[in-house]
Amino acid sequence: MTHIIDAYNLAYALAREHGQFGHPNPDKKETDEKLIKVIRTWLGQGGKKAILVFDSYDPMGDKIKSGNLEIIYVPHDNFYKSADDKIIEITKNLSANEKEIVIVTDDEEIKTKINEFKGSDAKIKFESAITFAKKLLRRKKTSDLDDNGLGADDIDAINQELLKRWKK
Repeated sequence: MTHIIDAYNLAYALAREHGQFGHPNPDKKETDEKLIKVIRTWLGQGGKKAILVFDSYDPMGDKIKSGNLEIIYVPHDNFYKSADDKIIEITKNLSANEKEIVIVTDDEEIKTKINEFKGSDAKIKFESAITFAKKLLRRKKTSDLDDNGLGADDIDAINQELLKRWKK
């Protein structure tokens, strides 16, 4: 299964769901790095593949492949107007070989254009960025818990309380 992710769509969804993620800004590498880290963590939990597609202001764009993660900065030129164009192109190219493709986006134009060529092809599915963001955050919270269902903050609070009691 391959996830094709509309990067800034997901970044905005994560910002809405998790205020500490910060406000996405295509001019800042900080947002990109945070998002890449989140996706790498998610990918570490199984045999999934992901293509993270970012808008770019660079006329050349960039493509980085690292294990089961491909990061694409779409060139800003006359052919590609935005990441949307690249997401559609990637989906068309992958649909012949992949068993299942999940496109993570809230962009209705992307969905409409892909639905035009996919027809009844059930292997191409859509997941809203907000739904995917909630899954990522829920998984992060779960992975931060110990065997008893306690997070680091819970354990720290318990330890502080025990120290107070022992000092008495």
